[in-house]
Amino acid sequence: MAYFFISLVSAYLIGSIPTSYILSRLKGVDIRQHGSGNIGATNTLRVMGKGMGVMVLVLDMLKGVICVLLLPKIFFNANANISIDMFRVFMAGASVFGHIWTIFLNFKGGKGVATTLGVFLALSPKPAIAAILIWLIVVILSKYVSLSSIIMMLAMPAMMLFFAQPVSYAILGVILCIVIGYTHRQNIDRLFRGTEHKIGEKIRPKP
Repeated sequence: MAYFFISLVSAYLIGSIPTSYILSRLKGVDIRQHGSGNIGATNTLRVMGKGMGVMVLVLDMLKGVICVLLLPKIFFNANANISIDMFRVFMAGASVFGHIWTIFLNFKGGKGVATTLGVFLALSPKPAIAAILIWLIVVILSKYVSLSSIIMMLAMPAMMLFFAQPVSYAILGVILCIVIGYTHRQNIDRLFRGTEHKIGEKIRPKP
C-alpha cells in the first residue's frame, strides 16, 4: 500500500512539472502573462512560436508516457490486490491531474490534453492514434484546437472499446473526457458565442 501511495504521488509530481512555464522563463517570458494565460502547448505555440510549442507538446506528452510505462516497473507489486492495467490507469490519472492542477503554480496548470495523449499512447497506441486522426480531421476542417481536442476526447473511450482494450482504459477515457471538458468550459462557451480563436489568430495580451 505504501508503494502504491508513493507511486501516485510520484505520478502527480511528474505530471505537475510546468514545462511551458519553465521553458518560457528561460527565455525571459512568463507564459501566464501572454496570450490566453494558459501554460499549455497551444498558448505556447501562439506566444513563443512553433518550435517552443512543439517542444512543450512533446514534453507534456512524455510526462504521461513516463508515468504509465516507467513507474509501474519501479513500484508495481504483482502480489498486491490490483492488476497491472488498473495500476497503469491510476498512474495515468495522477499524471493528468498533476498537469492540470500543478502544485508548483498554485494548482493552476494546463488543460490536460497533451499529457492525456501521452497517457493513452503509452496505454494503447492504436486507439490513441485513431483518436488523434479524428483530432487532425476536425482541426483541419474547423481550425479550432479546442473543439478538436474535445471531440478527440469524446472519441477516445469509443476507440478503446472498438479496439477491444481493457474496460478500465475506456473508463479512464470517460473520466478524462469529463475532466478535459471541464478545463475547456470557457472554450466551449466561446464556441457557442462564436468568439473562440482559430489557429493563426492572434490573442490580445492579458492585462
